Amino acid sequence: GIILDSSHIDDIEKAIQQAKQNRRKKKTAKMKVRPNALFMPLDYYSTLLPDPTANYYLWDRVVSVRSGGSVPLGTRGTIIGVHKTKGLIQGETEVVFEVLFDESFPGALTLRSSPN
Repeated sequence: GIILDSSHIDDIEKAIQQAKQNRRKKKTAKMKVRPNALFMPLDYYSTLLPDPTANYYLWDRVVSVRSGGSVPLGTRGTIIGVHKTKGLIQGETEVVFEVLFDESFPGALTLRSSPN
């Protein structure tokens, strides 16, 4: 597979921490918004398949859009590894992405990143 080395992963983690600190410094604004502009029904997320024509590469930013999966809905991360594995059907291969998420969550694995 293709993976980022540990120095690049450290750089991503530092950038994420810096972005989190910058987010805390921002001012918030209050405004009135109609509820239908904020709420999107989640009934359809769990039944949608990812776009089969989309290509993903190292360094791409991704977001979890599936509710009820092992990764919480809305969790953002960076692709740090692309691995080809044997598929369920003989002769097929599938691609598995290694993602460094911005936030830790229950059930997350620490493979090649810091524990936090």
